[in-house]
Amino acid sequence: MRFLRKRERPVEIIAVMALFSALDAVLALLSAFFPAATAFLMLAVPLTSVFIAITCPLKALPLFVLSAFGTSLAVSFFDFQTLLFYLLPSLIVGAVYGLFEHLRVPALYHLFLEGIVAMGLFLLTLLAGKGIYGISFYDIFLQIASAEKQAYMSHVFLLFCFSYSLSQNLLTHLFSRLVFPKMKHEDPVDRLKPFWPYLFAGISLAGLIGFAFLSTGLAYLFLGFFFYWVLVTCVKEMPAQPRWMLFVELVALFVGVLLFAAFFRAMPEDKGLLLVGIPFTLFLLINAANGALRAKRAGHKINEP
Repeated sequence: MRFLRKRERPVEIIAVMALFSALDAVLALLSAFFPAATAFLMLAVPLTSVFIAITCPLKALPLFVLSAFGTSLAVSFFDFQTLLFYLLPSLIVGAVYGLFEHLRVPALYHLFLEGIVAMGLFLLTLLAGKGIYGISFYDIFLQIASAEKQAYMSHVFLLFCFSYSLSQNLLTHLFSRLVFPKMKHEDPVDRLKPFWPYLFAGISLAGLIGFAFLSTGLAYLFLGFFFYWVLVTCVKEMPAQPRWMLFVELVALFVGVLLFAAFFRAMPEDKGLLLVGIPFTLFLLINAANGALRAKRAGHKINEP
C-alpha cells in the first residue's frame, strides 16, 4: 500500500492528520530544548502541510494547521516564541504551497505568491514580537549598519523580508521534490502562457519606477519582484536560444554596467542601487526578442507544406 496516495475515508484522514500533528509537536519540543534544531523545523514542518494538501481533501487542510499548532502548543507551551515565529508561519506557508500543488499551479508562479504570503506572515510575527516581547527585529536589522547607513538599511528592509521568505520557499520546494519524488508534477514551463512573465516583469518595473519617487522602500521591493520575473524569463528562453545570443547578452551586460556607472552618481545615495534594474531590463528585452523569434520560427514550421 503506497503511503503517498489520496485518502477519502474519514478514518484515514483523521489518522494521517493526527500522525503529522504529533510529528510537528515532536519537532517543536525538540526545538524548545535544542534551538539549533529550529532550522530543521522550518524545513520539515511545511512538508507536513504539503503532504496533507496532496493526499487529503482540501477542506482538511485548515483543520490540520489548527490541530498541528494546538498539539504543539500543548506539549511545548513554555516555548511559545518558537511556536509563534517559526512553527505557525511554516505550517501556513506549507499549506499554501500544498494548495497550489494540489491545484496544479506552475511552480514558477506559486513560489512568487508564496514569497509574498510568507513575507506578510514574517512582518506580522515581527509586529507580534514587538507587542508581546518588546523586541524589534527592525531595530536590530538597522543596527547592522553604521549610523550614516541606517537610512539605506531601512529602505531595503522590505526587500530583505521578501528575499528571506522566497529563499525559505525555494528550500521547501526543493526539499519536497526530494521527499516526495513520486509525486506527479507537470512541467511548469510548458504550462506558462508565453507573455505572462513579461507582463508581470513590466508591472514590477513600472512599480519600481513609480515608487522611486514616492517610497524608496517599496521601490526596492518591486526591484526584487522585477529580478524574480526576469529570472523566470531566463529559465524559459535561455535553454532554447541560439548560441549567438550569448554574445548579445554579454554586450547587453557590458552596456548595462556602463549605464549603471554613468547614472549612479546622479542618483540620491539611498536610491543608487535601483539602477541595478538597467542590466536586467536589457536581459528582459533580449529574452522577449528571443521568445518572439522562436514563436515565429515555430509558426513557419507549422505553415510549411
